[in-house]
Amino acid sequence: MESLEQKKAIEHVNGPAMVLAGPGSGKTFVITHRLKHLIFDGKINPENILVITFTKAASIEMRQRFIKLCNELNLNVEKTPTFGTFHSIFFSILREKFGYNKDSLINRNEMKKLLIDVLESHKDIRLTEVIINGILKDINNYKLAIEKGDKYNPIFLSKSKFNIILNEYKEYLFDNKKLDFHDMIEVCYEMLEHNKLALGFYRDKYKYILIDEFQDINYEQYRIIKLICENKNIFVVGDDDQSIYSFRGSDPKIMKRFLKDFKKTEIIHLDRNYRSTKAIVRFSKRVIDVNKERFKKNLVANDERTGNINIKLFNDSTDENQYIINSIKKNIGFGYTLSDIAILYRTNLLSSSICSDLKKNNIDFIIRDIENSPFEYFAIIDILSYIRLSIKFNIEDFINIMNKPLRYIKRDIITNNITLDEIISHYSDKDFIYKNLEKFKFDIKKISSMLPAMSIKYIRNNMGYDKYLFEYCQNKNIDYNETIDRLDELEDVSIKYKSNDEFINFINDYNELLKINKINSKDNNESIKLMTFHSSKGLEFKYVIIIDANDGLIPHKKSMDDIETERRLFYVALTRAKERLDILFTINRNGKTYKPSRFIMEGLKGEKIYER
Repeated sequence: MESLEQKKAIEHVNGPAMVLAGPGSGKTFVITHRLKHLIFDGKINPENILVITFTKAASIEMRQRFIKLCNELNLNVEKTPTFGTFHSIFFSILREKFGYNKDSLINRNEMKKLLIDVLESHKDIRLTEVIINGILKDINNYKLAIEKGDKYNPIFLSKSKFNIILNEYKEYLFDNKKLDFHDMIEVCYEMLEHNKLALGFYRDKYKYILIDEFQDINYEQYRIIKLICENKNIFVVGDDDQSIYSFRGSDPKIMKRFLKDFKKTEIIHLDRNYRSTKAIVRFSKRVIDVNKERFKKNLVANDERTGNINIKLFNDSTDENQYIINSIKKNIGFGYTLSDIAILYRTNLLSSSICSDLKKNNIDFIIRDIENSPFEYFAIIDILSYIRLSIKFNIEDFINIMNKPLRYIKRDIITNNITLDEIISHYSDKDFIYKNLEKFKFDIKKISSMLPAMSIKYIRNNMGYDKYLFEYCQNKNIDYNETIDRLDELEDVSIKYKSNDEFINFINDYNELLKINKINSKDNNESIKLMTFHSSKGLEFKYVIIIDANDGLIPHKKSMDDIETERRLFYVALTRAKERLDILFTINRNGKTYKPSRFIMEGLKGEKIYER
């Protein structure tokens, strides 16, 4: 039986409406029942209804849920509304009215090849994997940004250089009648704006528009919808408290803008949480209520059971991991299955340590949505090259770091079988280079007997890597602070390993584990799920474990200027839990003392102290 607010949303037919749907408030129930109401009670032709979701999987599931509901009510579904993502809908418009086809679209690999072709004429840009991926990311971010032109600040190149590369890239696409993923939206808007006949066709076809996860919309998507939705029969469902994709161009302010663009919008609040227990809802509400830029909500739990929230402090990550292993085994004994459990974290690098311990304890797990190993970041690759050289000299690693920092070693003297002593001997008549190489040999030997964390510190500080990195990042327009954060995390991960050899073996095993994970992830549902906060959105689990909830990690120190987004991210993680929620943090990390996340204190409000 639906609540009064759900009923109000389901029975809304004409005019604009915004449904503010909190976590676990039954928004899918509302959307499918509203579709049923429009078609069978409102006598609306299904072909005049457009339902937009943000992922293909969500679109398929929504359509299946709608058909299942109709079948359960013995309602004959001859036709269904149009279900699709923004991109699938916009591309269908380009295909139907403007002559584009599937061959017009290029995928990420083709974008990458195209960009490499463009960059090859620019000899001042090094064609490394990091730089290529970074410029590609900048191009994507530029196309998502509201502020374009000189107002956009690229990360990997200067503004002037970026604009040159971007224009050459766009010219190539235009000359070859190609579209990339983001061009599709821009071209669709321009085509509709300048072709009134085509625009009239879609205004007449889609008389009722429904958008799910509206908080994730970006400006380019929004302006096309506003263009099509002339009759104002638009129904949007979202939660600005769960807007976490600003890096993709989404902006929760669009929800406030919607109210200005669509006058007399009916606002409906779905504040009853049917997912989580009372304690989890109360704690998460206290956290998100601190945000200022949001729609106020009165979130309450439908489940009156208190449930369990455990906030625990540990000395270090070794103790934290041991608790996780013991707790998983204990809760499996209480009747939970592995698939009932999720481990959530802020960044992928933080997951590597617990992965190792889960594997040692034969606990099956799957890492969601991770394309590349976090150890493949360019600065981490350099540090690992140094460490491998301390174990055994090899040419590949030496070539990678021989001039990081600059030692004036020439590549042309290096052969596959050359030794370090032979390289040093070659420069015996060049005193400055000779001394650099002698120091390098001394330093490599010194770190060979150090603990991994001390080795990393020594490479960064005593061997001059951080100083080199600062200059490199300045020259390449790379975020130096983010790069340093990655190396700090690497030190943190390395602390539990007793030798460089053991640490390198761990990284090799983890990278191999990721390869296996990619192969098995679709087939192995009976396993614990590991994922970042971002990847957890839209999911739910009986038991959620949030790890490394330390201030500086949650919220992340590089995101302190956008603390409200960080708080929303933590809120999303909290609200994945149905029955049990563990929030864990450590006091010793990387030789430093850390405090618990400020978000924990906001949620507690003096109610309960954390446990050791």
